[in-house]
Amino acid sequence: MSTPDGEEPVSDKSWVLSEVRRKTIAEIVLQEGTVSTANLSRRLQVSEMTIRRDLKKLEELGILKRTFGGAIATGRSEDVAISQRAVQNREKKEAIARACAALVQPGEILLMDAGTTMAACAAALPDESGILVVTNGIMVVNSLLGKTGIQVYVLGGTLELAPQLITGISVIEKLRSLHADKAFITSSAMGEDGSVSDANIHQSEIKRYMMQAASQKILAIDSSKIGHHSLNRFAHLSDFDILVVDDQITPEHLERLGREAKRIILAPVSAAAPPTSLVKRSPEAAEPGSSSRRTPL
Repeated sequence: MSTPDGEEPVSDKSWVLSEVRRKTIAEIVLQEGTVSTANLSRRLQVSEMTIRRDLKKLEELGILKRTFGGAIATGRSEDVAISQRAVQNREKKEAIARACAALVQPGEILLMDAGTTMAACAAALPDESGILVVTNGIMVVNSLLGKTGIQVYVLGGTLELAPQLITGISVIEKLRSLHADKAFITSSAMGEDGSVSDANIHQSEIKRYMMQAASQKILAIDSSKIGHHSLNRFAHLSDFDILVVDDQITPEHLERLGREAKRIILAPVSAAAPPTSLVKRSPEAAEPGSSSRRTPL
């Protein structure tokens, strides 16, 4: 039996161990920014040849970039400072936030995950909406401070300082017992094939359970993250009811993702323009050569 990357494992167990090792390597590189092959070999107690194979595989996934004698993070990782990520593509995130806020109805229960994009979405929510926000994101909580018309429930667990989020089995267990009207989910990357992934292995699992707990699932992602892959795939675009993306998305990406998405909302970076909704049409209703219709939100 051969593995997807051409290696010949001794057993199924060895293949599982190689996957665990690669995830460990990715997390080390994402946390430390740069690492040497020799250092990884010592820490993981495997040969440098094995480490080089692992680094090649992770580079193909876009997780890191190989260098002479080691690897560095690609810049799409969690090691990018929170303050730096908050200003990256700020106009795009604010556009997405306005479009997401427009989807919320008074009195709804919302699940919101962690991250700078979701923090912007939380800040855009109207104060007097009477909604309940359930989140594991510290930045989301900070964005809601002072909004007295919004009730906030913070999922309890273990605090991860770098990404400023709360993880752990207690978060998962609580999500299993909840039901929400909408789940707003972000991701580190989305491939052209519609695969949705995140750099944080713990947060990826939480995102899955948030999606399971909600009637409507909304993916909020800025266009700079499209066409890339991160470490942990947690969903596919077709799993979401709505994709909210800024209108700076390339026509090529829009066309490809339009084949998978049920509905796409293009959030205008210009605050003066209204969002545009692209709704996937059924084969029976579609006109020849057309698979979607474009309407104002």
